[in-house]
Amino acid sequence: MQDQLHYRNRRCVPITVEHRDNYGGDAMLDQLDHKELQRLLQTCPVGALLLDSGGRVSWINDALAELIGAGAAAAVVGSNAMTIDAKLKSLLQPGGPFRVPDGKGGDCWLVSTGVPLSDGKGQVNYYVDVSVSHALVNERDQLLAQLEDLRPIDATTGLANRRALLQVLEPQVSRSRRYNNPLSVVIMHLDAYQDYFEQRGDEEATRIVISIGHLLNDQMRWADVIGRLDENEFLFILPETSHAAAEKLASKIHAMLQELELEDSDEVLAVATSFGVAEWRKGDDTGMLMQRAREMLSKNSDAA
Repeated sequence: MQDQLHYRNRRCVPITVEHRDNYGGDAMLDQLDHKELQRLLQTCPVGALLLDSGGRVSWINDALAELIGAGAAAAVVGSNAMTIDAKLKSLLQPGGPFRVPDGKGGDCWLVSTGVPLSDGKGQVNYYVDVSVSHALVNERDQLLAQLEDLRPIDATTGLANRRALLQVLEPQVSRSRRYNNPLSVVIMHLDAYQDYFEQRGDEEATRIVISIGHLLNDQMRWADVIGRLDENEFLFILPETSHAAAEKLASKIHAMLQELELEDSDEVLAVATSFGVAEWRKGDDTGMLMQRAREMLSKNSDAA
């Protein structure tokens, strides 16, 4: 006989056969007649549904009818997995959480447990409404995603992420506009980024990206800022740097990536890259500077 759950101090304690006698055993249940058991199931505060031996819904209780709506409840009785409304089919598949219409124009989220009847006579499914907890989990996940967006660090490489890079670039452009100081940016594109994931798998591809990040970080001056602009792109922000000097740095990094030593490995990999270099010009704002760098990147990628 399946273990039942006893609620004590808000904790679920499994009652095994050897412990059941301490809670009254089956003696009290033996005193309940058929009609009394029906009444208890009908008034149970959690939803209940009875399947016959052929998998057809023969009965549901008031709690489940309240959860899915009276109209849906009436339609469910007599149906099976083949004939039940597609939106309610999850009711016949214990588990969850799953979503079903609530009969009020909205949805509710349920979890279900199935208990087979003796001698293969059917099954009782019990349903608990977890809509509130499901909504809280979704809200938590959304807040975590928003928090991740606010983080200034790329989780894979430990370098600045896109948000942080643009926050750094804006005042650098403003400084050049005010003092006419040189400023260059370099966009580096990983040409075979997707191939790494398809051919090597996620773990190996991630290790390649980490190794690239470490190499780039080692080549930057203290005043430079480098980060991951996108999954397959890095951005170098180079204050006090001319276009010629930025191109020289890009060529140096291109050559070094032809012999990239992977982290925690003896493997040396030739990483295919393209670069777009742009220097700030009088009248440029951040968008104009980045646009010219991207145009050069596209030109160089096409040439390759």
